[in-house]
Amino acid sequence: MADRIMRRIADLAYGIDPDHQAVWDWLLLTPIQELGGRTAVEIALAGEGECVVSLLESVAAGKRNL
Repeated sequence: MADRIMRRIADLAYGIDPDHQAVWDWLLLTPIQELGGRTAVEIALAGEGECVVSLLESVAAGKRNL
């Protein structure tokens, strides 16, 4: 399950920023303050990946910024 949600998160992130290194840095190293200061990977592994998906969908739709 974690593999699928991580693929979905990565695909959404690549749609926002096509720079693969920047996306992987964000996924693995950047704390998301509004989601408890955890990284996208930590959130997904905790079973809460849909929160990251919602965040990225809002960014992709231009409704918010990261």
